Amino acid sequence: MICPVCNGMEELSSPCGVCGDSVVDEGRATDWLGPYAPYSPPEQPAALSAAGPDTTVPEDCQHAVRCPACGTFSTAAVPLLP
Repeated sequence: MICPVCNGMEELSSPCGVCGDSVVDEGRATDWLGPYAPYSPPEQPAALSAAGPDTTVPEDCQHAVRCPACGTFSTAAVPLLP
């Protein structure tokens, strides 16, 4: 599964939840978690857990977004492609 926004196939277009203006994509939300996060590979489901294989597959890629009009930061879910 790939993110069409991360892979340059689509542009993120989402309205601001506060003012309704268009937001600006600031990249994967996980890239904001730590100083080395942008250089880490995307998180993959764990191969094994205490209960057995982890079959959880993410259905979307969370992107950090910023509204240039009102300055609000939030996240937007981008559906993944097969």
